[in-house]
Amino acid sequence: YRVIGCPNGAIALAAIRRHRPDVVVTDVMMPEMNGEQLIAAVKSDSSIAHTPMIVLTAFSSRGHVAGTLASGADDFLEKPFSPEELVARVGVATRLHAARKELVAKNAELVQTMARVVEMEKLAALGRMLTQIAHEINNPMVAVLGYIDPLEQYMQAMSAMVDEYASSSELAGESGMALRARAQELDTA
Repeated sequence: YRVIGCPNGAIALAAIRRHRPDVVVTDVMMPEMNGEQLIAAVKSDSSIAHTPMIVLTAFSSRGHVAGTLASGADDFLEKPFSPEELVARVGVATRLHAARKELVAKNAELVQTMARVVEMEKLAALGRMLTQIAHEINNPMVAVLGYIDPLEQYMQAMSAMVDEYASSSELAGESGMALRARAQELDTA
């Protein structure tokens, strides 16, 4: 492991923010900021809150161990400890941290996929709605288009009848001219 040593908790907090380590191993007793204060500061900063924290301490009372774990520590190792046990616990914490990072990445990917699926479903619903609207518009249009030819034939027949009527001997005078003028006005002549 690449290890960065820090002489006190305040410097350790700055190093954690700068280097984003996979695991932090801290003692409880440190100058300027003790281990519990360091844990609280790390856990309250959302950018580093998920950093695993292993606490080393000579205090072995159950109350102290429980308090340290309750304050946010992820593991606890009592002094004196064996280097092999420390390396093993760091290994476990590193693997758990890597698994968490992978889960976060997979979750982000899943959220993206879900957003795309929702967008595709919205577009599909819009397509179905537009198809129904087009169907509802096409039905009356078919009826209207079906009556255009008969209507045109009817109008031609009416125009011919008006012409015949206007040119008959009975309407040769002013009435016939008025009828022709009205037919032209209606654009049927």
